[in-house]
Amino acid sequence: MIPRNRNILIIAVIAVMVIIGLVIYLISSNLNKPVETGGSGVPEKGTLILKNMDSPTNDKDKIALGEFLTTDQQTKMRNELQAVLALKKPLNEYDGTVIDGTVSVNYDTNDVSFTVHIDEFNTDYKVVMNTVSSDLTITDSANKKVN
Repeated sequence: MIPRNRNILIIAVIAVMVIIGLVIYLISSNLNKPVETGGSGVPEKGTLILKNMDSPTNDKDKIALGEFLTTDQQTKMRNELQAVLALKKPLNEYDGTVIDGTVSVNYDTNDVSFTVHIDEFNTDYKVVMNTVSSDLTITDSANKKVN
């Protein structure tokens, strides 16, 4: 065999072996990965699905509720409300709606208050959150603090 052809054959064999090794590695590494769970559209157990977060304030400004609360504040509010609901009755999912016309802002105290209707229990909760300190108070329809 001519040395040039032998070198080409050796390079081709090495390239094929590298490709086979790479394919085996990719297949075996995917087998060890856990299957993804959840994802978009699949909430975790006990999740509160809160609708109408763009409900406007009941003053002349008509600013959406979501514009007053940061993402962390919204998460805190949902988690606290979820905990209250889970104590009442554990469910896979709770459906809540911010009631239009209940969003009010006290610019002197930095408090935003609104009422959330929970469909599963046909009850309302009043939520008051301070936009500066993130203090949160949740009261039931009897005006009793629940968090």
